[in-house]
Amino acid sequence: LHAWLSADMSVDYCQVPAFYSAFKAAVPLSCLEDSTICAYFYAALMMIDASVQGDSKQLEELKPPSRMTISYRSTLTRRLLEAKTREKLAVGSSSSHRPTKTYYQGFVPGVTRSFREAFEDLCNQNGLLLQPRMGQNTKKDGKQVFECGNKNVPIYFDADIIFALQEKEWRPISVDALMLMAK
Repeated sequence: LHAWLSADMSVDYCQVPAFYSAFKAAVPLSCLEDSTICAYFYAALMMIDASVQGDSKQLEELKPPSRMTISYRSTLTRRLLEAKTREKLAVGSSSSHRPTKTYYQGFVPGVTRSFREAFEDLCNQNGLLLQPRMGQNTKKDGKQVFECGNKNVPIYFDADIIFALQEKEWRPISVDALMLMAK
């Protein structure tokens, strides 16, 4: 949709509503209840509006990430963890895993992201893969261990702090230092 709307002079705006409606109709109703999917449909509407208004700057800001930069496994793991957290909160059980402060805004206006999601976006923007560790040593103090970048630096998140395994010891690390280490 973004590529079509961004193309110079090739958009027939009479076709846009039919395209959007057909695309939305192809998505199962159960998926339309997912807040992330709703956010993407909202972003599509924002793209259409920006294109109709001739606002190329806004349209460019709404450009979705490339398919090559999205980590499916990481996104799936995040969604599973979020579902488990929602279940625990709904049941009323106490849990040491509380959602962290959300302050990062992604490319969809009004949709906030957690620190880990913001860091994942930063990795994607810098061409670095962030994926959950598979096999042995997948948890550190009950938290999911991830591998970051070309060097597969082991990290985990505790609240809004990143810990990296350095010289056989888990140490807090700044985002900038981790970006350099992971490249």
